[in-house]
Amino acid sequence: NIARDLHDDMGSTLSSVSILSQLAINNEGKDIRLTKEIINKIGDHSQMMLSSMDDIVWAINPKNDSLQNISVRMFEFASEILEAKNINYTITVPENIEKIKFQLDGRRDFYLIYKEAVNNLAKYSNCKSATIKLFIDKNYLFLNIKDDGIGFDVNTTSTGNGLRNMNERAKTLSGSFEINSKTGEGTVVELKIPLN
Repeated sequence: NIARDLHDDMGSTLSSVSILSQLAINNEGKDIRLTKEIINKIGDHSQMMLSSMDDIVWAINPKNDSLQNISVRMFEFASEILEAKNINYTITVPENIEKIKFQLDGRRDFYLIYKEAVNNLAKYSNCKSATIKLFIDKNYLFLNIKDDGIGFDVNTTSTGNGLRNMNERAKTLSGSFEINSKTGEGTVVELKIPLN
């Protein structure tokens, strides 16, 4: 899985950086505005690669197998993304979460579902506030992410790669993934996975 992620994420992004770099060289001295746009794109792609690499390195560190360590990373990501958008947010986690352990693949899939959901919230919801809750009920772990944004019609909005990936990762975790939203009424994302 790590090899696949390195190939898919790093390989495609490095290929884009290589193509953009060649475009910038070919455009040198011709169109300053276009050159700046290309350089900005190279910077964006490079930042994406750094983030993806950081996720992979974090996921394979055995010290990060507890839900407590995962929740720390969740706090860090939320503060980075949501504070930049001036979104008020709260994160609640259950007690004794250090007892809940994830295997390598599980914690990576769980965290990436969370990351994608928070990214989507920041990009598309136009919300003012959000709540992120982790809780345990009847031997299941729930992740609930709710916003007070513009919402959308789940029946007419096409699902992109991000949502498909979240569903696939939930299945890998033997869990379920659900999005509830209505136009003008915000969005709720919920992941439910069994605790083994």
